[in-house]
Amino acid sequence: MRKHYVFIFLASVLVVTTVKAQMIVVNDAATVVNVKDMTNATVNEKLSFTIMNERGKDMASTAIMCSPYEKLAKFEGTAVDSQGKVLHKFKKNELIKNELTENFTTDVFRMVLDYTPPCYPITITWEWQLDMSGGWITYPSFIPYPYNSHDVKVEHASYILSLPKNTDCFYKKVNFDGEIHESTAEDGGKLYAVEASDLEFKKTEDYSATLREQMPRVFFASSAFEYRGVAGKRTNWKEFGGWIYNLASKDFKFSPDFERQIHAMTDTCTSNLSKIDVLYRFLEKTTRYVSIQLGIGGLKPLPVDYTHKTGFGDCKGLSNYMRAMLDVVGIPSYFTIISTENRRLTSDFATANQCNHAILCVPQGNDTVWVECTNPSLPLGYVHEDIAGHDALLATPAGGKFVTLPQYADSLNLQRSRVAVGLAADGTASMSLEQKSFYRQYEDKIPLRYFEEKKFREKLLSMIYAPSGAFKTSSIVEEKNPLSAPCMTINAELENIHYGTVTGNRIFLLANPVHKNYRAVKKDDKRSQDVIIRYGYVDEEEIEFIIPDGYELENKPEALVVKEPFGTFTWAVVPSDKTIKVITRLDMHSGQWPASIYTKIQEFEKNVEKIYNQRLVLKKND
Repeated sequence: MRKHYVFIFLASVLVVTTVKAQMIVVNDAATVVNVKDMTNATVNEKLSFTIMNERGKDMASTAIMCSPYEKLAKFEGTAVDSQGKVLHKFKKNELIKNELTENFTTDVFRMVLDYTPPCYPITITWEWQLDMSGGWITYPSFIPYPYNSHDVKVEHASYILSLPKNTDCFYKKVNFDGEIHESTAEDGGKLYAVEASDLEFKKTEDYSATLREQMPRVFFASSAFEYRGVAGKRTNWKEFGGWIYNLASKDFKFSPDFERQIHAMTDTCTSNLSKIDVLYRFLEKTTRYVSIQLGIGGLKPLPVDYTHKTGFGDCKGLSNYMRAMLDVVGIPSYFTIISTENRRLTSDFATANQCNHAILCVPQGNDTVWVECTNPSLPLGYVHEDIAGHDALLATPAGGKFVTLPQYADSLNLQRSRVAVGLAADGTASMSLEQKSFYRQYEDKIPLRYFEEKKFREKLLSMIYAPSGAFKTSSIVEEKNPLSAPCMTINAELENIHYGTVTGNRIFLLANPVHKNYRAVKKDDKRSQDVIIRYGYVDEEEIEFIIPDGYELENKPEALVVKEPFGTFTWAVVPSDKTIKVITRLDMHSGQWPASIYTKIQEFEKNVEKIYNQRLVLKKND
């Protein structure tokens, strides 16, 4: 399961396009940023690209993000076929203003262009200008791949940053080896220029870094900034964290009546943890998530009393609201910014646009309670997969503190299944299932608890092997307590399953009904990237077959143990007079290995897939 959070720091130059399996060639992407002073700039963009086939048709439409501080001054372009014939000339008045309304309270809006190509290949060129005011924390970045897709090739991309006299500039290159050319303009200002050429398609590979982690980019920023009238410094994360702390600490007071209500809820609690939990449950019952991007809203939480009165807020607003409630009962906590997309932040270069989410850090002696205020239905203190192991910045009174969130041990991400299959001589069967899932595997099962019974049972049948089975009972139960192992338990009983295949005096049956959808990764003889397994896990199964009278296991398979640096797999079949037990365990380890190990992973998983699909043969006694 993937949760999506919104924490927009800087509504800068952004072209939004959804990209799926398509072929695009970017002929030229040019960005020119002309900074006039600390609060005003113009950004000129030119983007020329060729859509090779119909799979890329969505790329012919676009949306430019605007706000009261980013105004679209110009827009024009052309669409040209492969013979050079101009098919369409784009004009600014073709763009339609589209305000973000669902789950948003915002002054950000999109200027949308909707165009359907009449033929392929087609080359589209757009040029536009944004007039920016209100300042910024970092300048627009150089990102030579303008689209977040594996199927984009870039022939040429360029970037020029023009700064006024006596303005400093720092930059940080990520996944980029090109040169940054610095020069002095006639008026004494500074020019920074960078180019990239012949960037090939990013190959899609299993167990690899995310596309975002692979993308080349260059960050640019000055040491001092002014954003929406609030001045600050960002030479390092400590300075920037101090600026965030000051923003989050404004409008940080509740009404006396609500403070008395908070005390009434918590004064009888016997520990700080119980107080935190009571307030966390109150947060769950009384608030909901709404993205708020008003004024400096991309960075500054709205007043905590406003969140209390309205019952809604975004990740920063809800986190600061929880922080303020804890402050009332004397429990210190820290507003924390983090990325749900990037595991690592550039520790030596502080930029707001590396983060997109806010949570709360509550120190408790030698322990730390990490509080996900955007989704308080999660167990208190549970570090979900979108932030586990990620770098983060605590906004403290002493400034920013750079930390890395914990990640659960692979062995804790356990799924334990117990299955009993009662077979009849005609191959039909009844089945009972108990499956317990912990930590990451618990998290994967969370959506199931919201399903209606019919949909839940359909989903369960898609996960296990039970052809034509009819449910007698089914249930899903969540167990969650503060700072304890969360568990999701699925129980089901089915009957009239067409489980075994009868051929003469033999019954053929699947040895493991739990992993119906397990598939090995595809073979790749030209693997180029390191192998990355982000989250390890353990799958345990004990399947007991109750065999019909007069039958026995024809041939007992040999036990299997496979050990590799990235995982271990064991399998054993234990027959008795009336039953056959199949016991399997798969341990996958998180880590990073060279590309050369990928072949072993593919072979390992192929063996696992083969065992999961193994057939046992029962033979009728003579």
